[in-house]
Amino acid sequence: MAVSTGIDIVQVSRIKNLIEKQGDVFIKRIFSEEEIRYCLSKARSEESFAARFAAKEAFYKAYAGAAKIFSMNELEIISREGAPELKIAWKEKNLEEPKSMSVSLSHEKEYAIAIVLIEI
Repeated sequence: MAVSTGIDIVQVSRIKNLIEKQGDVFIKRIFSEEEIRYCLSKARSEESFAARFAAKEAFYKAYAGAAKIFSMNELEIISREGAPELKIAWKEKNLEEPKSMSVSLSHEKEYAIAIVLIEI
């Protein structure tokens, strides 16, 4: 069993500034429609966007070469009761799905952090 880990931290103000400057261009390039709906439903949507951005970066770190295979908006963080899930279209890319994947998100006013664990 091989386990790969990725972690990333993002300054929430950085994501907020990108959203303010680039608007929908930035949001649609990085996030899925479901993620956009979810984040915009939150009072401090920039924290939710930042946490998801961090999770995508953490996935790139955990899965070597993923940045060349998947664009950010092809990686989707689904909010489930209890724990978020990382949804990826492995079959569409003709790739074998890992045995398991876990993602954990956390954020507060200034920072968002995410960790991704992949069992190959």
